[in-house]
Amino acid sequence: MFLRQCPHDLFHCMGGMAREMFQATFEILTAVGEEKFLKTWCNFEFPLI
Repeated sequence: MFLRQCPHDLFHCMGGMAREMFQATFEILTAVGEEKFLKTWCNFEFPLI
């Protein structure tokens, strides 16, 4: 019997996808690019809910 593991809720599913996206992004950036990315990310304005 083949068992497939899947996330039990949307939060963990999206969190895992975001982690993979950030890891892939940082792998292709140079040290300077990574520093610029992090500075931009820290200053990004998120809407208030």
